[in-house]
Amino acid sequence: MPTKAQILQKRIRLAKNIGWVAKKTPFTDFTKDKKIAMLGCIASPKETSFKERAVKAKSALAAHLKLMSDNPAVYKQKTSGAPQTFDWRNVHGRNFIDPIRDQGQCGSCVSHATAAGLEANARIHNDLAVNDTTSIPLDLSEAYLHFCAAGRKCDQGWYVDNALDVAKKNGVPSEECYSYQAKDQSCSVCNNWRDQVTQIFKYQSINSVYLMKAWLSERGPLVTRFDVYDDFFDYSSGVYRYVDGDRAGGHAVLCIGYCDTRKAWLCKNSWGTGFGESGYFWIGYGECGIDESMYAIDGFKKISGLPVRPFLEWWEEKDYKGARHVKYLSNFALDVCHRLVHNDRMKSLKFHASPGWRLKIFDDSGCKTSDDWAEVTFPNDQNVKVVCVPKIGKLGVTQVTPAGCYKLHRKNGLLGKVSAIRIYKDEKRGTLVWWEGKNYTGRKHTRYLNPSEHGKCLVLVNQDKMKSLKLYAFPGWKLELYDKSSCDRGDDWGEVMFPNNSSVSVVELPKIGKNGESQVKPAGCYKLHKKQGLPGQVSSIKHFGP
Repeated sequence: MPTKAQILQKRIRLAKNIGWVAKKTPFTDFTKDKKIAMLGCIASPKETSFKERAVKAKSALAAHLKLMSDNPAVYKQKTSGAPQTFDWRNVHGRNFIDPIRDQGQCGSCVSHATAAGLEANARIHNDLAVNDTTSIPLDLSEAYLHFCAAGRKCDQGWYVDNALDVAKKNGVPSEECYSYQAKDQSCSVCNNWRDQVTQIFKYQSINSVYLMKAWLSERGPLVTRFDVYDDFFDYSSGVYRYVDGDRAGGHAVLCIGYCDTRKAWLCKNSWGTGFGESGYFWIGYGECGIDESMYAIDGFKKISGLPVRPFLEWWEEKDYKGARHVKYLSNFALDVCHRLVHNDRMKSLKFHASPGWRLKIFDDSGCKTSDDWAEVTFPNDQNVKVVCVPKIGKLGVTQVTPAGCYKLHRKNGLLGKVSAIRIYKDEKRGTLVWWEGKNYTGRKHTRYLNPSEHGKCLVLVNQDKMKSLKLYAFPGWKLELYDKSSCDRGDDWGEVMFPNNSSVSVVELPKIGKNGESQVKPAGCYKLHKKQGLPGQVSSIKHFGP
């Protein structure tokens, strides 16, 4: 007697334009209730219902496919020149997608999809692939999202937009802070969770398939949701399209790529590696409401354990109004003239950076200093997170915050128009990140080490409370640690030296104990001077560099 999967596979063969493989999976024989427990995405009052999503996605599919086949030039223009296929697991050999998770018999798919979206976009934001030699783990707490922020149980679903609201307002701590189990849990987040969150700048809903492809290939993966039917639990490989069975419920996943040849989206699921293609699946364009809309993560305020890449945010109208644009400065070549996306349309801007970054804005698309231009300099102040220029008018200095960060050059000002920019960076700056607890635990601090401070005694923010550190620098940098606020070498002190190795991006000293040299990475970068070492106490520092 044929199995359920064999019967389904026969129906797939008989169906028109269906090309996926059904096999018996770990979920095939689950009861209806067990299958529903693996889902958990519901539409919020602000979102389109799942039923309406499916109708809209199907109705838009024909026009999408027709334009793709009949007018490739217009199609390419609509997708901003996006490639025909894209996969964030293989971007010139680099993988930006963390391992597959398993939500188990718990309706936490929204939390899993949201956490996966933050993890992937944070890696892309920092250009730190999973398979880079300098990579670090990035695992966020689905448990915090589902059991704390949402206050849900396993038999209760949640809304994707609400989960992203939490990621924007509070951020999401690490898995280590509150680990996930596929059962009801009381909220038990670690005490210092606010010091180790990953927090997004904002998010947006994308309702155009063309813009989805452009965003996916340029910016990062998208969080989405779709209707799951009974046959999906038998999916093994290929491009899924609905064939048979009742609707089980709504499900949230992360879209990480697409392929125009297969006419399908590539998604990361949260059912373990035993599902589909090692935890991933392909689903046809317009299928089950998958692409009626998707959510894009748009920038970060904080990334746990990583510095946030500087970026320029600008608007086509004064006072942060009109069309908005974002450019990550580390994507720009330094000291090169870059024309704006829409020539002459920058009217206000926010410069998110750190000491060492400088921006020049020109009203000439060739960046000519013979005409009007201005300079926006990021201040040497750890409390400043953004330089704001809400209006670029005749004098070009209206409401610049903080004051003194804007200089105007030449004639009459920028006359309400900016056509091109140049980016500069002081490459001689280092960054010290340190924690009040051992092994990167406890309250976290960041100190930018500027060349102007070389050789000066710098007292720590919270005296005596440095217990572990990471030094981001380059060959030639040296950091001295003292257990007295006077930088007195007459007592215990240590030396952290950045190695002469271009593949090293950080020196780690996860524990400052009696011997002060536990697990120093890379080895040989730490020297201990005088008596017994730094007995868990660092009060001041000096730094030196080229």
